[in-house]
Amino acid sequence: MAADTASIDDVLIARHSVTDCRVTVKGGQIDIVGKAPLMTFGPQGSLQLYSPANMEKRVALIMEVAERHLTEFEKLEVYRQMIATRAQCGIDGQKRLRIPPSHMAHAGLYTEHPEVDIIMMSSGDCQWLEMWPAGALSSSHAPDDPYNRAYQMLVGAMKKHAEVEADVA
Repeated sequence: MAADTASIDDVLIARHSVTDCRVTVKGGQIDIVGKAPLMTFGPQGSLQLYSPANMEKRVALIMEVAERHLTEFEKLEVYRQMIATRAQCGIDGQKRLRIPPSHMAHAGLYTEHPEVDIIMMSSGDCQWLEMWPAGALSSSHAPDDPYNRAYQMLVGAMKKHAEVEADVA
């Protein structure tokens, strides 16, 4: 089943239990990220899942923007928060995704009976899944979150560059 024909219930949002660092995913979700997805840290304790091809697009875009708009120190922070946390994950025959221990800790999933909300995200021609600790999706923005700081650094640099170009024109 292709992602564009998957049931909305399979891809939009779903709550899942985490057991022994594994979470069962639905067929439509697997269609989006493949059977060997890459997982990175996301904002506010979330995790992001990409197919290898979409991870390549994400890394290329982040690095292109960083190279054009950030200082070496800023590039390092963006790389640490948005790229260096990637880990290869596998989905077994029972549709269980293995979450690496470091990612379990980032998401605060070492609790009794943890649950996650998995949502589909899309930007341009790139789709991915975000996995949020249950209930955290509706929490308020955390400006001190390291991922959010790196993201804001990228966005701020691009806006500043666009303003300079507009002033010159």
